[in-house]
Amino acid sequence: AGRAIDAEHYGALVQYTRAPVSERHAELLAARRRHLGPADPGDLVPVGLSALRALLERFVEVGFSKFVVLPIPEPASWPDELAELADAVLPLQRGTAEAA
Repeated sequence: AGRAIDAEHYGALVQYTRAPVSERHAELLAARRRHLGPADPGDLVPVGLSALRALLERFVEVGFSKFVVLPIPEPASWPDELAELADAVLPLQRGTAEAA
């Protein structure tokens, strides 16, 4: 595509949900990370936008700079979800006064 990626560019795909994950989803999460040991599903998939923001802040603290966030399940209204998501996490963007 003709673009360079900075060697210090680290990103993550982060799923989040508005309600605790289903038992089935929790089982799938546990199976995928079995080799890493047990973890609370809430630590893997933040529940609510404040928990998502807190997780992203922890990622930023250790050097991550790019994120793709994915709501599960799909929201009933994408425009509403994106507006609320923007309010919650866009202030973390570098150069935004509210991020401080």
